[in-house]
Amino acid sequence: MSAFDDEVRQGTREIYQEAGTLASVTPVAKPTINDVQVILDRSANVTDDYGIVLEARCEVGLLMEDVGDVGRGTLVDTGQPNDRWQLLEPIGNDGFETRWTAGRV
Repeated sequence: MSAFDDEVRQGTREIYQEAGTLASVTPVAKPTINDVQVILDRSANVTDDYGIVLEARCEVGLLMEDVGDVGRGTLVDTGQPNDRWQLLEPIGNDGFETRWTAGRV
């Protein structure tokens, strides 16, 4: 990897350490990964070209280094009441972080 990639990975990890929530991540048909820092945006607004909110949804960010290549159906559980999420649709993956829409389980 290049020095730039190393900087991006380190910067992304620092963001997760500061703003993340500790959770357990359970990919489909794989063992649970405990104590993972995740980014949970429980009310991310999706807007149109004019800034009008079309919907509010939950978005989950995961570090690829921590969880690998997870897929649809993966469970993210913070251990708090009513705070368990299932990954639904991928939003993006830059090789460092994967982001998904999620629904409450």
